[in-house]
Amino acid sequence: MRLNALTLHTAPGPVRYDFRGPLTVLTGPVGVGKSSLFELMKHALGGSARVAPVARDFVEFVELELDVGDERYRLSRNVQGDSSRVGVFDMKERREVGLLPVAARPDAEGTTVGALLLRALGLPDDTHTTSAKRTARVTFNNVWSFLYVEQREIDRSIARNNDSWSEPARKTTFELLFGLTNREVLRLRKSQLDWEQRREEAAREERAVIKFLEDSKTRSRAEAAALAAENERRIVDARRRLAGIMEESESVRGEVGVLRTLVLHARREQSLLAEAHGATQLELGERRHLLRSLETRSEELGRGEAAASLLGPIDFVVCPRCSQSVKERRPPTGACVLCLQPEPEPTGLLERRAADDRERLASQLAEARVLVQSAEADLAEYAERIEVAQANLSNLESALDEQTKSFVSPRLAAVAEASVELARAETTVGSLEQVLRQWDRAADLQRATVAAGEEVGRLIEVRQWEEDKLARTRERLLAVLSENYDEMVRALGIPSVQEAYIDVRNYLPYVNGDRFDRISTGGIMTSLVTAYWLAVVATALREGVETYPTLLIVDTPRKSIGAQNADLADELYRQLDILAGVYGDRMQVIVADNDIPRDISKRWQEMRFDYPSPTVPTVAHPGPSRVKPIDQD
Repeated sequence: MRLNALTLHTAPGPVRYDFRGPLTVLTGPVGVGKSSLFELMKHALGGSARVAPVARDFVEFVELELDVGDERYRLSRNVQGDSSRVGVFDMKERREVGLLPVAARPDAEGTTVGALLLRALGLPDDTHTTSAKRTARVTFNNVWSFLYVEQREIDRSIARNNDSWSEPARKTTFELLFGLTNREVLRLRKSQLDWEQRREEAAREERAVIKFLEDSKTRSRAEAAALAAENERRIVDARRRLAGIMEESESVRGEVGVLRTLVLHARREQSLLAEAHGATQLELGERRHLLRSLETRSEELGRGEAAASLLGPIDFVVCPRCSQSVKERRPPTGACVLCLQPEPEPTGLLERRAADDRERLASQLAEARVLVQSAEADLAEYAERIEVAQANLSNLESALDEQTKSFVSPRLAAVAEASVELARAETTVGSLEQVLRQWDRAADLQRATVAAGEEVGRLIEVRQWEEDKLARTRERLLAVLSENYDEMVRALGIPSVQEAYIDVRNYLPYVNGDRFDRISTGGIMTSLVTAYWLAVVATALREGVETYPTLLIVDTPRKSIGAQNADLADELYRQLDILAGVYGDRMQVIVADNDIPRDISKRWQEMRFDYPSPTVPTVAHPGPSRVKPIDQD
């Protein structure tokens, strides 16, 4: 794998960096953007990069040209806006591959940019790493952690080995890159873990089912089946008894039905009579009210005639109300001197009208009395008929009660008893059916546990056979890597080191019997980590490991080693110089540092930056005091 060029597209124009030769060094003081270029490379490759503020604000998108395997691609990805996809252009065939997603989603179809790069490297894109309790997919990001040594990791970890979540993927990636494993071994490991989980799940569920069965008080499936059969017989018997009672009831249903019909008719008749009685009572009340009104009118007529006969002859000279004299009043012609109304007609006509009124009122009074008497008679008749209907209804109800008492009452207890027995038996059968299903489930789970255990055993055997075929290669390469690491540590002159080797289980460096990250910190730690990566690349080149992409990007080793260990930093670059001289374009190392030895910088490509000419020269540098390093952003 080789990075050929990185282009930053900004509003004022593009900024292009071409990488030539086996060794390229980016030099310059802190804050000029060396680490930012590395992070933008990672961003272009689809990784989750730490993009610097200047890039977020001024770089629209980046393009990375690279050789990977036998392919040559140009990758482009937005820095601003939507960056969820990477544009891929095939530079050999001069065609657009398309926009590939950075991350795979459960419902997404097609490939990701990481899967494309893995296949181009000759590595499987469907590999899973397995640990004791989980599996995880190995992605191109895991491979990139072997190619890019970040500044924040160079003095504390190797490919983030201190992250327990990603540690299994680191070891699997190492095995893939060095050919210590293959697709079949990894598939067998994943299948073994899957079957072990199935076995554990089946055994756990079986234990839960057995606990349920213990609570059900059944010792075996046969016992549960016998209890179910016994309760089925009880159900049949209870239903047969209920059917017999229903059949017997048919013989008397006719007689009871006739009486029930007569009772209904009697109740209907009584209801109609009660309604008529009520209506007659209302009618009687209205007629009595009319009679009282006529009688009141007759009395008023008599009083008026008496008043007229008494007051008519009187010639008033004083007002009877206020006692004032009316002699001097001059009423209109033909009007009453007191009320000033027209004088009444002659006395004979008034007497004839009064006589007519008395005659008509007397006729109405006689008619009203006849109506009242008729309503009172009807009311008495309805009361008598209601009494007769009530007696008839009582007799019919008594006969119905007597008819049904001798049939229903003795059988109510039998029906209740049979119904309770039926319900109890049906409930028991329902619960026993659940128990029987659980017995069957327990048997199925037991067979599944045994089958899963057998499959685990078979997979272990097959995997062991596959791993045995790789054992000699594994043993030889790890021995060579340990030897190369020891030589590199000694060549760098790391102080206080008596023995250095690579552990065959976790592929991490050990010094003086302790793991590298438990020995020291700061410059010594950085030297041990850098020596590891140089040994890894050197081993892959010397042994011709085709699956290892001999690309190494190292960010600021001199800064992390420290001024007090300047000789270590100089020796580091001498070892890089040796590798570049021996292997040439078979490898590519890109280093960012504050400075490097002049004799080395003259032989290889150096890109020098400063504050007037930072890595994004289209944007004016704000000055060292206003720079916010990536680690602090």
